[in-house]
Amino acid sequence: MNEIAKTAPTMTELIALSTDDAPLAIFRPGAERMIEAMTENLQGDVLELHQLPQAKVPGGGGDRFKIDTGGGATESDEEIIGVPLGFLNCGYLWGAEEMGDSEKPVLITHDFRYAYMENDDIGTLDADILEAARVETDDDKAWFDWNKLPYTEFGSGKNGKGKRAKEFRLIPILRPNKTLPIVVRVPPASVQGCDNFRRGAFDMAYYYHTIRLTLQTVPASAGTPEYSKIVFECLPDTLTYDQGQMLKGLYVTTLRERHDASTLDV
Repeated sequence: MNEIAKTAPTMTELIALSTDDAPLAIFRPGAERMIEAMTENLQGDVLELHQLPQAKVPGGGGDRFKIDTGGGATESDEEIIGVPLGFLNCGYLWGAEEMGDSEKPVLITHDFRYAYMENDDIGTLDADILEAARVETDDDKAWFDWNKLPYTEFGSGKNGKGKRAKEFRLIPILRPNKTLPIVVRVPPASVQGCDNFRRGAFDMAYYYHTIRLTLQTVPASAGTPEYSKIVFECLPDTLTYDQGQMLKGLYVTTLRERHDASTLDV
């Protein structure tokens, strides 16, 4: 697998691509120190999505993203602006009916086709149902057919609403003055809006564009509690072709490969 540190551009390449009005600082004059810092700080490590700062939508409504910056530190922000580096699938099935970030999911999928077992404490899940969806492989992990699980069907969620299994989109975003992306977890209530945005907002590949994410509070209605959904906006700032291609090689392809490494090819 490619490693971001090993694919970092040379100083000569950066200088050649630098423009004063680039939406990302790594493509502006004087960015050499940013790339040097990233290369030295990573020390050849393979970058994983779960190791990056995570931006999540607050539960119960709210207009600020909750950002976990690592080591127990958190911050919040009203908006996230930057260049998207991917729109990746991720689904979790917890042992408890209410999902919780403090507990490991029982099953994780990266493609909504097959899921691997992350936690063998299945909680209130039915062991026979899980066994019926098991896929026979030579892999060390236990794999399951995601779409054979009734927990992935609408109506299987709490009080017969939604799905018990939670399906997200993960969007790594490179912010203007950063060298490492932040990962925005798009919750189920915002997935359709995310997909519509991805399909219709861009006139070039998404990694040439700058986007803005904000939160909108949806009032409680018909037994559904108040919640927040993500509002997606495409901004006019774009990268040049060469800048976009470098960004693709530096981040987009690497992160996609790492994400796809946890899928099952059968």
